[in-house]
Amino acid sequence: MTILHFKAIFTDSSWRSDVDIHLDLSGKIEKIVDSKDSKKCEDYLIPGFINAHSHSFQYSMAGLAETAITGQDSFWSWRNLMYEQANQITPDKLYEVTRELYTTMIKSGYTSVCEFHYLFDPSQSKEMDFSRSILSAAKDSGIQLTFVPVLYQNSGFNSPPLKKQQRFVFDRFDQYQSYRENLKSVAGNAIVGIGAHSMRAVCGELLKEIFSLDHQTPTHIHISEQKKEIEECEVATGKRPVEWFLENIELRKNHHFVHATHLNDEELKGLSQSEATVVVCPSTEANLGDGIFRYKEYLQNNGSIAIGSDSHVGLNPFEELRWMEYSQRLLHMKRNILTSASHPNVAEYLIQQTQLGGAASSGREAFNKEGSVFDGVVIDGSEVNRMGLDRKDICSKLVFSPDQNRLIRHTQIGLKTYSQ
Repeated sequence: MTILHFKAIFTDSSWRSDVDIHLDLSGKIEKIVDSKDSKKCEDYLIPGFINAHSHSFQYSMAGLAETAITGQDSFWSWRNLMYEQANQITPDKLYEVTRELYTTMIKSGYTSVCEFHYLFDPSQSKEMDFSRSILSAAKDSGIQLTFVPVLYQNSGFNSPPLKKQQRFVFDRFDQYQSYRENLKSVAGNAIVGIGAHSMRAVCGELLKEIFSLDHQTPTHIHISEQKKEIEECEVATGKRPVEWFLENIELRKNHHFVHATHLNDEELKGLSQSEATVVVCPSTEANLGDGIFRYKEYLQNNGSIAIGSDSHVGLNPFEELRWMEYSQRLLHMKRNILTSASHPNVAEYLIQQTQLGGAASSGREAFNKEGSVFDGVVIDGSEVNRMGLDRKDICSKLVFSPDQNRLIRHTQIGLKTYSQ
């Protein structure tokens, strides 16, 4: 048995002082107790971050789409470059890219990832090759994986797939279901989720079926990322995307909407008051010019939220939280906006909220609980003391200052530690 000593750990409500965490031989938590020897407690612990949305293959193109091509560059012009990358990558290359990505994620503070995976090759009966690359990369890096295989059938509403989209496509729903069953048989410790790429890529009747397949399994979809797709959805269905979901599907805790950037008042109210989670990816959404999510109103309505790194132009979870808050400061021209009565500290509040939403999105436990695999970001207590910080200042220093790397001792998953 391994015993970890902490001066304080950040929980779902506040800091808990002088704690011992007992781990079994597999790295799972046997018990969390008050320390019997508080003199050994020097370091602090915050929970490991859950990256609730990743396309690992896009890591290899991060930073390579920043030269003007059309003079009117947008998400849609970027997408053409992404198609080129998707059609060139091999399973071996995908493994290399993904392992490097996941290793970097861990060192940055992410301990779990939801891989929204739509790289297949059904036409050549090699749809499992890319999936095995992801599974192997997760196992070899040490990150906890929620693998979300994605159904993708159309190029747009009622439009057949384009040639450059063929690597993403399952012709029939039963092919996708068979693939998921095969995936579960080789997934090992990974959780296998359910995914639909978007409303433009999957018809409404199938979406109804997909989002009712299981009331426990994490089920993800891209939605309302771009105004153009909302306009096309209104033409095709008479409804905006989230409006359509609210009217056609009973939203549950296992339902997760990625981006949801452009919500009107009714959609925001309905989604925030449902059990579903919105997964935001601030660095990618900024890079692609998507727009700014309505964090202030959504969180004031008690909406569930998670963060992801999506295309991996940023891999720092603290940066994602910082830009959640900064985007609102720029919009509202005020400070310290994303808070609650119980958490007036912006950084603590955002860590708490994204930990809860991330746990729902990944199908894992929030924070560290008995019986779960231990994970967390260990904060160097000697550096906290040197800076003269109170523990209430630690999260703020991590999110809003350049001293972050000096404060972090390592990330830990189970019994293994990862230094920056």
